[in-house]
Amino acid sequence: MKPNRVRAYLIIFFTFLSVFVMAQSENDKRVELGKQVFVALQTNNVQLYCRLYPNFNEYKVLMQQMVDAKVDGLTQEQMNLFLEDYKRNADSTYRAEFFELRQKADSLGINWNAAEFISFESIAAFPDKITIKYLDGTLKFKFDQSIFIMDVEAFEFNPAYKLQAVKNIQKYN
Repeated sequence: MKPNRVRAYLIIFFTFLSVFVMAQSENDKRVELGKQVFVALQTNNVQLYCRLYPNFNEYKVLMQQMVDAKVDGLTQEQMNLFLEDYKRNADSTYRAEFFELRQKADSLGINWNAAEFISFESIAAFPDKITIKYLDGTLKFKFDQSIFIMDVEAFEFNPAYKLQAVKNIQKYN
């Protein structure tokens, strides 16, 4: 084989390998978020759950991108009000969401000590005119003979995804 052809094959191979590793790393970050949500609920760790949400500066960056992109007609004044609201209410909002999820699990008869993480499946894409990737996912876990799911929404703030919301715990049919 000619040296140029070998070099070309090596470049193709390493390019493919690089893309595969980057895709795997991306998927690992997503799955890690799902596992952390599950662990927070399983161990009743509200502090961990709250840390899975964006901090003030991350939230501010997201909001500014939304203003700049004119998403839903969002203005700078509205953003400033949202940021003030974030400062006042984010922690209590995240805590309330956590306790609502735990209460819903209790009403479904879920024993977190015996629950097992199954998977976190998601898709991620960049919303129009925003450079922060949005994730829509489903967390699956098992308790007893039943499988349960939760809807998870997040944004990617390098190097990790941060929650937008966790909704529902329901039995998977």
